[in-house]
Amino acid sequence: MPAPQHSTIVGGPEVQVLVTGDGTLGIEPDERAAFLPCRVAVGHMTAVVDRGEHQRRRSRGQRHDLLPPRHRSAGIRASSIIYHDEFGCTGDRMRSPNADLLERGAVRAAVARWLGDMTGEVIAPTIVDTRKPDTSGSSHDVTFLTARFSDGIVREFVLRRGIDDQALFVDADLAREAQLMDVVHRTGGVPTPELVGFNPDPSVLGTPYLVMARVPGNVAPDAPSYNTSGWLADAAPVERRDLWQQAMHLMTRVGTVDLNELVGLFPDRQGLHAEFDHWWRNTLWANDGAPSSSIAEAFDQLRATIPPDTTAALSWGDARIGNIIFDSGSAATIIDWEMASLGGAYLDVGWWLMTDLVHSTQMGYTRLDGLGTRRETIELWCAATALEPDAIAWHEAFAALKLGVTIGRMTRVAHQRGLLSDNLLTMVEDNLGTRILAALLEVPPRA
Repeated sequence: MPAPQHSTIVGGPEVQVLVTGDGTLGIEPDERAAFLPCRVAVGHMTAVVDRGEHQRRRSRGQRHDLLPPRHRSAGIRASSIIYHDEFGCTGDRMRSPNADLLERGAVRAAVARWLGDMTGEVIAPTIVDTRKPDTSGSSHDVTFLTARFSDGIVREFVLRRGIDDQALFVDADLAREAQLMDVVHRTGGVPTPELVGFNPDPSVLGTPYLVMARVPGNVAPDAPSYNTSGWLADAAPVERRDLWQQAMHLMTRVGTVDLNELVGLFPDRQGLHAEFDHWWRNTLWANDGAPSSSIAEAFDQLRATIPPDTTAALSWGDARIGNIIFDSGSAATIIDWEMASLGGAYLDVGWWLMTDLVHSTQMGYTRLDGLGTRRETIELWCAATALEPDAIAWHEAFAALKLGVTIGRMTRVAHQRGLLSDNLLTMVEDNLGTRILAALLEVPPRA
């Protein structure tokens, strides 16, 4: 096989990647294919290496197409490789085509004028720097802004915008998320970044956007997993235990937030049963009205065993340690509210446990000493919320189902953008979420 080109391995077991000039790849040694599927980013293109497809092609002496044919025919060549794990790794590659507009002077000036209006400045600030975070989510494009105001003060902001018309959720609503953040921040229920403003006008950046104050600190990374490297892995176990406990207590406080100003934001997502119905609607939308038989069967099983309905309570939605900013030894603030609802507190502990599983045993990693086990997580959560643990296992399965549907939607969007070839659409039905779900419900991962 040809010698490997320059490659960067990010997270997960090391896999030797070999890239040829026509955009195909090989993987050595072959037993490393057991760690697939994973995402591969080449330049601005992304592909998913599927375990079964890799093995089938290798048995036939074929190589795995990395770039769709139309990209190869356009003369695009692979120059570098980045390996990512399957979960939470596509943010930069799923960016909107308008993601770099802030590099243009006129656009930057327009955003600066709006920022001045939102902060009550007579003279618009000057945006002196913009940069992308090292990692970000898959459903929004995020930019860090540094602005200098007329009095010489320099402030840091975060600009967040949707990825045009290819949303991950049926009811994706950045305006609602902005309102939610503002209410939670003002009422002080749980710490969340201060909202500077929401601009519904898409004429400047191609989509509406919100700007919030940037909170200093660190987040536990997805890729490479925080269980393998980074500031959290470098911390002492006793320090990690303290940070984990703080993070857990932040999560448990979400369900106590006063709902007076929030009920109107979620008219059809109040209580568990309404939230379950919402996710079925989302699944139909994400799959063009025809989800796979295994996904439909999983919904049927969960519907048949759904716990008694809960009273409405705020759910963070994407409740995980990677969505908390830590600063100076403290869990400082919660971020990323796009999956929020009034579906109740059990949704958050179910998602927390499921994503902890993703970043540990499901990826072949050992959970860091000091981070809570499943049992410790449940015990702390029950003690803090005074709720019983009976319904937690059901909510874990529901969380895995939601993850499977979301990864499936991400796969469809990537395919629509020309980032995935047709043979990789199997990820719609067979992905990390559906495999966790299959283990929990004994449902085949693919119809």
